[in-house]
Amino acid sequence: MHEFESKGNINLLLSDNTPTGFYADTCDFCMTSLEGTAIITTKNGEKIVLNYDRTDTTKGIDCRKCPLLKNTNVDTDRLGKIRWKFSTGFGVGVNNLKLIPFRTIAVDKTFIPYGSVVFIPSIRGLHFTDEENNERIHDGYFFAGDTSSAIQSNHLDFFIGTKKINLFKKVITSTKNNLFEIYTCSKKEFVTKIKRYFE
Repeated sequence: MHEFESKGNINLLLSDNTPTGFYADTCDFCMTSLEGTAIITTKNGEKIVLNYDRTDTTKGIDCRKCPLLKNTNVDTDRLGKIRWKFSTGFGVGVNNLKLIPFRTIAVDKTFIPYGSVVFIPSIRGLHFTDEENNERIHDGYFFAGDTSSAIQSNHLDFFIGTKKINLFKKVITSTKNNLFEIYTCSKKEFVTKIKRYFE
């Protein structure tokens, strides 16, 4: 998720085009649209969470003007038309499922159905630092609770909250050639138990 201070001249709009009263520059707006969730710090130091709600049909912000997206393959026209809703925590993914750092993954639903619990053996036992800076050891289990137009086929996106670095880089990279095993858990009681944390 993208984190920034409310500034700039782009007023973030709600789904009905009502202004939120929070502002972004081009890069903050477009990176928030790409991530789907933002934590915005107000002038008073308050943290506000906005979540993707819908894509408008009107002409939007030109996201190619953001140097970070100048040469991307992402649909920047769509990014410039995003509308928002207020949220809490780390926001929500598909079907209003809570986004939980180091647990939620974004998937192509034709490859892994939403709501699936998956196990990645190569991540089990890896050390990482959570959002509260606590040292943790991952058990390898994740929940398919988000998606994106850029997620297709066997491409996964791991939600890591506001962290800026890949904490599982020994296993996960952005290259198509670095494949790893992933298993869908089918035991209904286990899946139901895990899903409760995301609802």
